[in-house]
Amino acid sequence: MQMALGVRATKRAKLVADGVAHKAWVESVLDQHTRQRPIIADLRNRYSNILSRCNNPGHSAYKYYGGRGIQVNFESCDEFVDYVIDVLQIDPRGLDIDRIDNDGNYEPGNIRFVTHKENLQNKGTYRKRAKV
Repeated sequence: MQMALGVRATKRAKLVADGVAHKAWVESVLDQHTRQRPIIADLRNRYSNILSRCNNPGHSAYKYYGGRGIQVNFESCDEFVDYVIDVLQIDPRGLDIDRIDNDGNYEPGNIRFVTHKENLQNKGTYRKRAKV
């Protein structure tokens, strides 16, 4: 009887240990995907918004971007995503995209990611002031 409990306890301990190891592996795989996928999805969404601001006269912010001659000089969304991930090496979630030269284009070497507060301080003076 004592031996039977020992075997069962050993098997149960092994199953628990295997389960913990498997759970840790699954969590690490899921963690990699949940960290990477949202970043790529976020960057694709940002690229789409940038294109729209610069190329779509119907966009509410077109006058501040495309209307001022700001262009997107990334050949594709994939080039933009690769640049941010491989060159800038930053997690852009929670940050605003900013052009270093406010009159420059969206292009390699002229974009960075900053906090919203920093981005507000970097705005140009091209907005119309309210009439008093």
